[in-house]
Amino acid sequence: MNWKKLRRLVRRAIIRSAMPVPARTQMFLWLWEMGRWLRAQPEVPTFADRASYFAHLARELLADGPITYLEFGVWKGDSIRQWSELNADPASRLVGFDTFEGLPEAWVHGTGTMGPGHFSVDGALPEIDDHRVSFEKGLFQDTLPRFLAGFERSGRVVVHLDADLHSSTLYALAMLDDHLRPGDLVLLDQANVADHEYRALHDWAGAFRRELELVALGGLDFPHVALSLTR
Repeated sequence: MNWKKLRRLVRRAIIRSAMPVPARTQMFLWLWEMGRWLRAQPEVPTFADRASYFAHLARELLADGPITYLEFGVWKGDSIRQWSELNADPASRLVGFDTFEGLPEAWVHGTGTMGPGHFSVDGALPEIDDHRVSFEKGLFQDTLPRFLAGFERSGRVVVHLDADLHSSTLYALAMLDDHLRPGDLVLLDQANVADHEYRALHDWAGAFRRELELVALGGLDFPHVALSLTR
């Protein structure tokens, strides 16, 4: 794991940014915390791109069995489309949650800031020709409680967190907690922005007394992190 290289690149970007000192300090602290956690994990399979990373998870860890795939942050639908192609089980269900109108608040990260509305697709839902795929359009706070009121799992649950923001990611994890079991997978799509998705995972696991183990890494400098719930 080339953690030293990642830390060096992110640190340089943070130092050169125009962010206020408190924001930069927070980023450094969470980058250090994530590095400490990663160094304590066993070696796991790593993949240079997200497609091969997803394929490994679907075939080796989930054995192509039925899954309930819940994606938070869909954008143009590339990830949920890949999962629908990787998993052919007719009992699987794939649900994407997004406003499709971009970020609800500013996302401050190591190389700059993306303002509200960034990643907007003007409300358009992805077109995916698979009856197992559906979308919940709106803020997670508006759509997830209603969805979970009638939730029934099919096989193992795969939670793909790609909302970028700490607030959105933490809300999704907290709401899902009662429905997750050991063996379910939690995927972080931008873990290298450590004070957002990784911090949300850390906060949720601590507050709800959850334990997870690292099972795979993907992408250049490993922004994609897959974990299996053990408790």
